[in-house]
Amino acid sequence: QGTATLIGDPPSMLLGGFAKMNFMDFFFYHGRPGIFFAVELGAIVSSAVLYFIFRHHREKVQLIPVEAVRSWVPTGILATLIVALALSSFADTGFSYLAGIICMIFGIIALLWERFVNRASIVEGLKSLDWETTFFLMGVFILVGSITATGCIEVISRANIVACGILKKEGYTVRFGEFMRIGVPFTLAAVTAAYLFVWWIWGP
Repeated sequence: QGTATLIGDPPSMLLGGFAKMNFMDFFFYHGRPGIFFAVELGAIVSSAVLYFIFRHHREKVQLIPVEAVRSWVPTGILATLIVALALSSFADTGFSYLAGIICMIFGIIALLWERFVNRASIVEGLKSLDWETTFFLMGVFILVGSITATGCIEVISRANIVACGILKKEGYTVRFGEFMRIGVPFTLAAVTAAYLFVWWIWGP
C-alpha cells in the first residue's frame, strides 16, 4: 500500500523523483489510470490468497485494551506532514531537497511538542526510535543515488525490513521459511494482477 502513492514509501519516492512525477500522477498518468489502481487491484487479489493460507485459523483474537486518546496534536502533525509532502511534489518534482526539509521541520516540531507539553525527555525519545530501519532507509537512498549518478538505475526494494523490525521489537521473530511460505504466493498474486492491469492499460 505504501507504493500506491508518491509519499507512501521510499521506492515510490525514488520512482517519482527519477520520472519527475507529482502526487496526482500516481492516480492518473497521461490521462490513464496510474500505479495506485494497479496496487489496489493487486491488494484485492492477494487478500484472497491470504484468506486461503489462513483459512484454518479460527481461534479467537486476543483483544488488546485501547488506550484513551490524550491528545490529537500528533495526529494533526502527521496529517499536515502528509499534505505538505504531497503539495511539495508539485514544486519539487525531482525530490531534490524540499521533502527532506519538510520532514526535518515537522520532526523538530514533534520533538519540541513532546518536550514542552508532555515534559518528556528528548534524548529518551530519540533512543526509542527504530534506528535500525532509519539507517537502512538512509543507506538505500545513498545507494540508489550513487547508482543513478553512474547511469545504472536498477533498484531492488527491501521495505519489508520495516515490518520485520517492528515484529522483532515486540518479541516475534520471523524466520526466512515462514516469510517465504506466505510472502511468495502473496507477492505472485499481487504482482500478476498488477502486471495484467498495467499491460491492459498501457500495453496497446
